[in-house]
This record gives sequence, structure tokens and C-alpha cells, in this order.
Amino acid sequence: MPSPPPTRTDDIVDVIHGVDVPDPYRWLEDQDAPETRTWLNSQNAYTDSVLGGLTGRDALRATATRVLERDVIGLPNERGGRYFFEKRRADQDLSVLYVREGAAGENQVLLDPHPLSDDHTVSAEYSDIAADGTLLAYAVRTGGVDEVSIRLTNVDTREDLADALPTARYGGVWITPDKRGFFYERYGDVTPRVMFHELGTDIADDRMIFGEGYQVASDFCRGTVRRRTLAADTCDRRVVGTDRGARQRPLERQAVPDGCGRRCL
Repeated sequence: MPSPPPTRTDDIVDVIHGVDVPDPYRWLEDQDAPETRTWLNSQNAYTDSVLGGLTGRDALRATATRVLERDVIGLPNERGGRYFFEKRRADQDLSVLYVREGAAGENQVLLDPHPLSDDHTVSAEYSDIAADGTLLAYAVRTGGVDEVSIRLTNVDTREDLADALPTARYGGVWITPDKRGFFYERYGDVTPRVMFHELGTDIADDRMIFGEGYQVASDFCRGTVRRRTLAADTCDRRVVGTDRGARQRPLERQAVPDGCGRRCL
């Protein structure tokens, strides 16, 4: 059997919390780079050359199709008497966002992501739903990347709002109960931070509620909105923020299985 195509490695080392973390294949994270596409094509060609001659592939494909092609329905979330859930039929590539008026109501399509791309590589998923069920935040993802865009839609009219977050890495999104705006977590290419966006204003004017002094490798654990206040647990403290600022208190250290000493509630 021939050897697989070689893969270039780079001498890249990040220092995270005092620990050296090598990342020799970072160049492959750029999916659209010509070198990455060439690497993918060569790896696929090698895989096909090895597997192509094996017997029983048609039978295996038929079995996998029979087992995997099933209707899939996600858990519903009730907001204001409405039930929001995702569903993918056996003949569909992507999950569709649905809403049902009451437990006995009919399923209504909120967003079908299939028309968003010819090859069905653009997907959508729920991010948050307002307490009264009239406002929805959802994420749109292209391919399998970590970056998404965040959009909001009026559930009654099925129309998107002008308020939208550009493609980036986001954690939680939390709509305030009064629907005046929403909190969101940004991370990845920036230090992790909690932002507040007031509906109807420019995204460039969003206020950073929390995040000053943190490193890129820091993270938040969870968030909960009550009225116009967000409680977000980080690895070492709880952040209690409003749309105007934040205050913090230390968290009690709890044991975790891997012994990393994270502090989360």
C-alpha cells in the first residue's frame, strides 16, 4: 500500500496558561486557501485509491442509508405558548426550524435553510427565543466552520430585523425579556467578552459589558438573563451585568474530572 500524501507542519507554539501548545497544522484551518484545497484533493484521491478496490461497499452503503436516513426531531422549547423545535426529514440534508402554536397546533416552518445554498452547506439553528415567543435569534453557518452570523426574526411576521451580527465566533445569545436588546458572547479572534446590542442601533455602537483583562484562551461557562440583567459564569468568577456595565464576584472552586481547576457553578 502506498504511503499517504505528506502534510506540511509549521513550528507554531501557543503558550496558554504557561503551557506550550503546539499547533503544527494551523494552516489547514483556512479552508479556502489554495494549499488547503490541494491538500484535501490529494487526501481524498489517496483514500479513494485505497478503498475503491474493497468489496462489499455497496452493501455497506445500503445498510448505512437504511439506518441513518431517519426523521430527526429536536427537543421543543416553549415560549409564550409556542413550541419551537428543529426537524430534519429522512430525505432532507438540513434541519428546518419550526414553531407550533400550542401543544396541539400544527407545525409551521419558521426557516428552511435549504434554499440558502445550492449545495445545502448553509445551515441554521436556534440561538435564543424571547420569553413571549415573538422574537427569535438564530445562527447561520456555512459549511462546518466555527464562525456564524446571528440574525433576528419577528415570529409573527416571519420577517428578519435589520439587527444582525456579522460572521464571527459567538457563544451564547440572550434576548432580554423586554426585547429591548440582547446580550451576546464574542470570542475567538478577540478576547472573550459579553456585549449588549440595543435593537435599532448600529452594531458598531454595541457596549462591552464584560471582558476587560481576559486572555483569548479564557472562556465563559453559561449565561442566564433575568429582566435586563445577565448572569454569566466564567472560569473564575460570576459576572452580573446589565446593559450599562457589570459587577463581579469570585466563584467557589469546584473539583472537575480533569483536574484543571476551573471555577464554574
